[in-house]
Amino acid sequence: MTERDRQFLPFTVSLVTTKQDLARVVAVRAAAFLRHNAPAADTLVNGEKDDERPDVVLLAAKSKLDGGVLGTIRIQPNLQTPMHLQSVITLPPPFNDSRCVEFIRLGILNGSSGRLVSSALAKASYEICVAMKMDYIFICSRSPVDTMYRRYSFDDFLDGKKLDLHYAPGVPHTVMCLPVAEAEERWRLHSPAVYRFFVETHHPDLQIDYEEVATRFVPHSATKVKPPAVADAL
Repeated sequence: MTERDRQFLPFTVSLVTTKQDLARVVAVRAAAFLRHNAPAADTLVNGEKDDERPDVVLLAAKSKLDGGVLGTIRIQPNLQTPMHLQSVITLPPPFNDSRCVEFIRLGILNGSSGRLVSSALAKASYEICVAMKMDYIFICSRSPVDTMYRRYSFDDFLDGKKLDLHYAPGVPHTVMCLPVAEAEERWRLHSPAVYRFFVETHHPDLQIDYEEVATRFVPHSATKVKPPAVADAL
């Protein structure tokens, strides 16, 4: 891999590990869903049981200026518990026997840096999937948010069919899927801006504790997890 540019961000991205950070993440997420009139947004005000599950990872982007939470996303693998998506559809082969993960509850604080925060959370989440050797990333998204994931080269998993989701009721969702092993090449060929941000640029402010991620994904794991190549420091 060629030497990449180094870009510092006005915020950091890390795992949520304290009750204080969790409360701030819940508040930002609820505000974001309410602002966009998202389905069942009012039910998110008090958080969700999944936020504190030991087998999921909750990320927060926090401002370097004041430590405030700017955005969040939750990463739910199928390694111990089926993804929420699997309560709605049965995954066909080879997905049913693969290491899959569902990205859920992306919430961004309203402001001019929103797109950068969203991109950084997406990159950190992708790098976690690379490090943990996940096979497929799933996202269920309503229109017009699904256009963002099309820019990330996700496939429409159901070829245009939309689903009603009990965990995001009210609006049909598109099921999007990205093969982790193919992502980098897809971006290189079809999304130069995404490739530059995700692959060619090193972001020291993505401060992911991969040992903690491994513990959550695979309890009692003694395996040392190295950050993916895309995250290596220059």
